[in-house]
Amino acid sequence: MVLLFVLLGAVNYQSNAAYLVLAVVSSTAVMSLLHAWRNLNGVRIIPGRTFPVFAGESLRAQVLVEAGERDRWALVVDAPEVLEGDGVPIIHLPPGGSTTIELVLPGRRRGRQTLQRVRLSSVHPLGLLAVMNETQATWSWVVYPTPLAGGQDPDRGGDDHLDGARSSSTGDFHGHRPYQPGEPHRRIDWRAVARGRPLLLKDYTLGGTSECWMDWEDDAITDVEIHLSVLCGRVVAAERQGRRYGLRLPGCTIALGQGDDHRHACLEALALFEAKP
Repeated sequence: MVLLFVLLGAVNYQSNAAYLVLAVVSSTAVMSLLHAWRNLNGVRIIPGRTFPVFAGESLRAQVLVEAGERDRWALVVDAPEVLEGDGVPIIHLPPGGSTTIELVLPGRRRGRQTLQRVRLSSVHPLGLLAVMNETQATWSWVVYPTPLAGGQDPDRGGDDHLDGARSSSTGDFHGHRPYQPGEPHRRIDWRAVARGRPLLLKDYTLGGTSECWMDWEDDAITDVEIHLSVLCGRVVAAERQGRRYGLRLPGCTIALGQGDDHRHACLEALALFEAKP
């Protein structure tokens, strides 16, 4: 638009100075575009590893950027979903050099999520024009359900007559704590409720080892996403406490275990769960 107005002024006033400005700025813009394209040409983008996250958290992916045979300046790596200005800048890559960056994307809902393209841009050398190049690059994430605060503490003992139903523990009764929505009803101290007290859960301290099951049938929660979030919170809490735990979902059972791999297997099963109509 600026060049168009300069051209109109030069024609209207027959100004040699305006023609000179038009020629210099136009040639500079063309040369800037050529150098910016050359700066991107030959750069390789190689998708790296991704990291599992909980629903709502930012997705993260590693990207390896290789310079090729020339110096590269003022590169920006982002993706079509990344907001403008949130890309990862690379000031300089020497010939044959490479660097690994971490791309951060907006959070998504639970399940398996993919990204098919990554974008590389440059404003080198003058910042007048930006050249962009989108490259095919496939990433895949497993997005776990959001752990529900009320489900952070797994079933650690239950009522006296139900101690062996879902959990076995060598713990002792420790006291009460307020009930949180989504927690097993069988742990509520109904005798205290009958005496007019608010809903309280029996709390147990652990000694030695303990085992517990996260069972879909334990809770009468109609909302599938809330139900998954409650179970997710219990898995996270059980792993944090160093307990052996298992997961029972309709059509899927994961045996008792513990550790990062077991935790990932349980959370992945929750993330990919599909309720049957």
